[in-house]
Amino acid sequence: MITKNDLKYYSSLLQKKYRVKERKFLVEGRKLIPEAIDAGFFAEKVFYTFAFSEEDEKFIRDLRKNSIECIQLKAPEFERLCDTSSPQGILAVFKNPSKNYTLAKLPPKCVALENISDPGNLGAILRICDWFGFSDVILNQNCAEIFNPKTIRGSAGSVFRLKIHFPGEFYEALSEIKTKGYKLINTDTGGENVLDFNFPRKAVLVFSNEGHGPSNEVNAISDITVGIPGTGKTESLNVSVAAGIILSRLFNSGL
Repeated sequence: MITKNDLKYYSSLLQKKYRVKERKFLVEGRKLIPEAIDAGFFAEKVFYTFAFSEEDEKFIRDLRKNSIECIQLKAPEFERLCDTSSPQGILAVFKNPSKNYTLAKLPPKCVALENISDPGNLGAILRICDWFGFSDVILNQNCAEIFNPKTIRGSAGSVFRLKIHFPGEFYEALSEIKTKGYKLINTDTGGENVLDFNFPRKAVLVFSNEGHGPSNEVNAISDITVGIPGTGKTESLNVSVAAGIILSRLFNSGL
């Protein structure tokens, strides 16, 4: 059972301002909920439909064995909590631990994202970073929210595994990282051909908003700009596609 007030409260987490205020977020789906739990996120509650319990009763039983409160809802109630048009019948409320990772211990290769405002693109880039083993990602304040439902789905759970940094002063943080021997590699159309580029041993790759390109601040502090050659007439590549190509190139460079 769930009260009307509780239903209203949890459905409010579909909005960013309440996710930020309450430090909680929603995760939908049979696959993503275990991903978050395995990554150490605390599940406050799990909501499911009768249809889901009929299909996968063991999944609910296993959650309860781990002392997670599971509540069955009627379909109309459940749908009020969902961001998707065709929900799977299960979702969880997680607490945001706001993990603070230090920039003082970065790996030799990492990624910085500037003004990636579309949550789907952000999620896709995080998934690509995870796939190619780039464990640390630095975001500026104008990027989409990492716990937006679309970001979570786009990342396929990678958002829970990566070390995501939110420095208060993004450009100052990048400049500080450079003092530790890192090269700041900007990405933009017209840059040096990334397929012929010899990556340095320590590098931060910056991907920016595909509509506006890198900011003047990033351009000013970058050591070099690389781009992807092409022969078509389209103006640019989707930023997540570009990230996939460039990170694949770096991953396969053997460095």
